Amino acid sequence: MPAYPIFIISILQSMNMMQPARLDQTSYGYCYHTLIHYALSVKAKVRNEDIDSCFNYLGELAFYLYKKDDGLQSLNHGELKKFHDEYANQFVSKNFQDMKQILLDSNIVVLDDDEYRFGYEYIYYYLVAQKIASVVASDFGRNEIKKLCNNLENDKCANILVFITHHSKDSILIEEATMATMLPFEEIVPITLNKGKEYYRLLESIVDQLKDTIIPAEIDPIKEREKNWEQQDKIEKSLPAKNDEDLSSLPQEIIMMRQAIRSLEIVGQIIKNRKGSLPRVQLIDMVTELYYTAFRTIGFFGKLVTNTQDEIVDNLKNDSTEYETKAKIQERLNIFIQLYSLRFCLGIFSKVIHSVGLSELKEIFNEVARKIDTPAAKILSFSINTCYGRMSYSDLQRIYKEMKGNPVALRILKARVKSYLYHNHVDYRKRQQIADLFNWQVAPPQPNKQLR
Repeated sequence: MPAYPIFIISILQSMNMMQPARLDQTSYGYCYHTLIHYALSVKAKVRNEDIDSCFNYLGELAFYLYKKDDGLQSLNHGELKKFHDEYANQFVSKNFQDMKQILLDSNIVVLDDDEYRFGYEYIYYYLVAQKIASVVASDFGRNEIKKLCNNLENDKCANILVFITHHSKDSILIEEATMATMLPFEEIVPITLNKGKEYYRLLESIVDQLKDTIIPAEIDPIKEREKNWEQQDKIEKSLPAKNDEDLSSLPQEIIMMRQAIRSLEIVGQIIKNRKGSLPRVQLIDMVTELYYTAFRTIGFFGKLVTNTQDEIVDNLKNDSTEYETKAKIQERLNIFIQLYSLRFCLGIFSKVIHSVGLSELKEIFNEVARKIDTPAAKILSFSINTCYGRMSYSDLQRIYKEMKGNPVALRILKARVKSYLYHNHVDYRKRQQIADLFNWQVAPPQPNKQLR
């Protein structure tokens, strides 16, 4: 596939990939056991002594669907009967009609257009993960873990993998997941945002043209979050359904980008889930690799757009109905590429912040920033710690002073600080103090409206 479509597809795909992951659902793996138990005992009236048998039946059914050759997560009546007969040859079970009725009464399994499927996808993921976790020490289990890690661009694989971390503490999972973060762009040099480096040069001219806006004196963080959620909902609704998305048709470059971004989410969730049981040194190593994956992904995007720029110009010039000089097209395209490259960088930073951020890990993030020792790492750690804690003005002064001579790094820092101001309650005095540091203007507070 030619480079021009790859560039366009990368923009469209990144709109999807930059949306906050729903992997946080898997943080509450322990809740799914309770929900299934409740559905069986209360809705389906299953006796307490039969609950374990029903759990096992559901787990085997979920795994049966997972292993289906056609990839469809549903069974017709004949296929469900075939599964039951195979199950009954291995385990003690109620008859087919009784088990089918329990599944439907519990609403864990639903009948839709003569097809039986799990009513909630996360319960399906939970049960598949439970089955794989039970055999993770075997060759079969390890191969399944590797297969999931090699297909992180697939949402199903990503969610199952994180649920496995709830069910198992086997080291193979962490090893494979961490390795998966390193593979997609292992040949790409991570961005640093140091002056004169490649990604810095890509953004250098555009950051000088961007003007700072006035900072409102009063912002309602709750309303701002609601606006963000509404915007995310609109984007999600405009995207194709997961079942309609054919990943095999995407260029390899985009598959790699999806894998890298999913690996950020996976490893981030593992770190969150296992923060209390992993050694500090291992946490530092995992966060370090996560940072480098983010920086390589940004670097890859930069190479993608710069290497294909001439071909994009030629395509646009050939498609244009109006006469435009190549220089004019080049100028307009440069602005677009630079703006979107800045947006992509901020988007990846945001993805890392929400994937791994946790207030309890503040010192870990600080240690990783010291270890990598680049403007990119320092801004990212500062952003994570302020997103999940209070912004220290002295810390802000310190990093501002360090980034002041670096226009690109300073622009990204400003964007993260503005995000903090919009999403946290900050009193007028501190808001003014921060604005003074960045030479921003603060709109005067609105007087309270008196009721008449």
